[in-house]
Amino acid sequence: SFEAAVDPDLTAALESGDTRVTYYPVVILDSYGDYSARAANAMAVVLDTAGVDVALEFNRALFAQQPAESGPKPDDEFLIDLAVQSGAEESEIRDGIEDNVFSDWVKQGTDSAEQRGMQGTPTIFIDGEMLETGEAVAAIAELASPQAR
Repeated sequence: SFEAAVDPDLTAALESGDTRVTYYPVVILDSYGDYSARAANAMAVVLDTAGVDVALEFNRALFAQQPAESGPKPDDEFLIDLAVQSGAEESEIRDGIEDNVFSDWVKQGTDSAEQRGMQGTPTIFIDGEMLETGEAVAAIAELASPQAR
């Protein structure tokens, strides 16, 4: 729900050229299975092979189709299909997703985020300051406003 609430403002802030966003895929739902780790790995594979624009589209698609924590989790084929629908080339992503090639990177990112204070998602830092979700929504809206530019 956070992603849906801020995506238009975040997109506007990025398009203005005055804002830089860094996404850190993390694993916090590992007690519900390995889907969170596989999805984070898939995000890294798509970014590495298809670039930022396709990775952002893939990220949006992942959140739009995020499974329930307690429900069945999609398999690698789902992640591959979603990545292809987002603009990635299947031949460039399949092995990386199936072989979980960025698992160490995802683990290091998760460890780093936990050290910075992440206890759940979303965890938002603006100018190095961690914000509560409501504060982050307001701050992102402010970044997107023409007055902020």
